[in-house]
Amino acid sequence: MLLPDDDNDDSLCYRVDIKNWDQTVCARVYALQAAGSWTKAGYILELDLASERFFIIDLPERVEFEYDGNLAPCRGDNSFLYLFHVKGGKLTVWLQRMNDHGGAGSNAGEWVPRDTISLLETRGHLLEQGPEPEDGEEAAVSVVGVGDNAEFVFLELEETGAIVYMHLKSRKVKKVYQRHPYDDIVIRVHPVIRVPDEGT
Repeated sequence: MLLPDDDNDDSLCYRVDIKNWDQTVCARVYALQAAGSWTKAGYILELDLASERFFIIDLPERVEFEYDGNLAPCRGDNSFLYLFHVKGGKLTVWLQRMNDHGGAGSNAGEWVPRDTISLLETRGHLLEQGPEPEDGEEAAVSVVGVGDNAEFVFLELEETGAIVYMHLKSRKVKKVYQRHPYDDIVIRVHPVIRVPDEGT
């Protein structure tokens, strides 16, 4: 919990939740307003270790944090930052070009959508393992792991408890794990690339 140091700030205090996501540390910032409601800050905070500077990266327009797993950042090579966003039965992958120093900052490009995928189409064959969502109700899907350069993503289908792997370019979907849908467990997938030994 942090207290504002600016007398003109209409926030009573700030709450910062810090979580580890693979090799990324994410900080969610909430502000307690005088009216008694918590509001979420709509940006990503990036720390450039080389320059020891923080950068504020605004989220794409109309993209916001709604629940744990609907947003997931993904670092590409030194040129791009990716963002996975789940909403309304769609998975959108955004990308932003980094500046010459590897950070976002003011010299970075704008967010542009790289890919939009209908989750209903790609996971249709998996829905038979669990109940269909009721009319007008969106099935909850969470991003639980991402691959380098946004090549693939692991999703949790919360109505079935299935963890699926999706290769973004081919749209191939494969179930890789099944947990009981009512287990109160937060699952995170940390992809590891196996490097073969020399001569194999």
